[in-house]
Amino acid sequence: MKNIVVSFRDVDIEQEDNVVMKGINIDVAEGEFLYLIGKTGSGKSSILKTMYADLEPKSGTVKVVGYNVRTIKRKEIAQLRRKLGIVFQDFELLTDRTVKDNLIFVMEATGWKSAGAMERKVYELLERVGLEGSGNKYPHQLSGGEQQRLTIARALVNDPLVLLADEPTGNLDPAVAQDILKLFVEINQQGTAVIMATHYHSFLKQYPARVIYCEDGNLKDLTRNQILQRLNIGESGD
Repeated sequence: MKNIVVSFRDVDIEQEDNVVMKGINIDVAEGEFLYLIGKTGSGKSSILKTMYADLEPKSGTVKVVGYNVRTIKRKEIAQLRRKLGIVFQDFELLTDRTVKDNLIFVMEATGWKSAGAMERKVYELLERVGLEGSGNKYPHQLSGGEQQRLTIARALVNDPLVLLADEPTGNLDPAVAQDILKLFVEINQQGTAVIMATHYHSFLKQYPARVIYCEDGNLKDLTRNQILQRLNIGESGD
C-alpha cells in the first residue's frame, strides 16, 4: 500500500463567500499522476490553493504531506510548502537575476547554507529539466518553454513529495506544451506525485492517467475513456 500524500474529507471551499466546491472527497497516493480537468471557474485552482494552504477550507479535513491544512499554524505553512513543488501558468521568475540565481534564491530562502551544495543542486536541476548551460542567462533570454522549465526546476529544489501544477502550459504553444508534459511525466516516473490542472485535453490521450473532473461544485473521479466521452474528444481531438 502506498502512502496517501493528499486527502480531502467532506471539504467545502469558498471564495468571497461563494461556495466553489462542496463535499469533496479525494485521496492521492505517493507517486501518482492526476489531472484536474474542468471549465474555467470550475474550482481547479481553488483545490490547488487549498492544498498549499493559500485558501482555507470552509469545512471538512484536508491533509497534505502530513499537515492538516485546516488547523495548520502560520509558521508551519512554510514547512508544508517545502514538501510541495508549485508551478504556475505565469512563470513568476525574478527577472533581475540569472537562471542560477533564481534557484539559489529559493535555496537560501528555504534554509540551504552550503555554497557547494547549492552549486551541485543547481547543476543537477538544470540538467534534469534540460537547461544545462543556461545558468548565466536571464529569464528574458529564455523562450517561454525554457522559462517554464526553470519554474519547474525551482519547484524541485527541495525534492518535493508532490508537484502541483496550475495550467503550466497555458501560455505555451501546443508543441512546447507537449515537451513540458513529457517533463512532468519524467518527474512523476522518478517518484514524485504530480497533480496538474490543465485544459489541454490532448494530454489525456498522450499520457493516460487518473482524471478528476470539476463540475457544478463537485469532483468526479473518471476513467480516461469516460472523460474523453464527456469532453467529446475523438482520436484526433484536442
